[in-house]
Amino acid sequence: MCPGDLVKRKPAWGAWVKYNPWMIDEKDGEIGMVLRIAKIGRTSDVKVLWPSGMTWVDKDSLDLA
Repeated sequence: MCPGDLVKRKPAWGAWVKYNPWMIDEKDGEIGMVLRIAKIGRTSDVKVLWPSGMTWVDKDSLDLA
């Protein structure tokens, strides 16, 4: 994952969505563009530009689109 890549959010409820599709949140599957990656301690945070705005997100909660 590097700046300029398109990413999408993983479902907030994780594996539960597979068995309970009604648990999908409106932000699940949202597609955005990576602007910056910052390593903080043992985790990496990613600055993503979403259609709804710009936020910092944990790298583990994203998939490449």
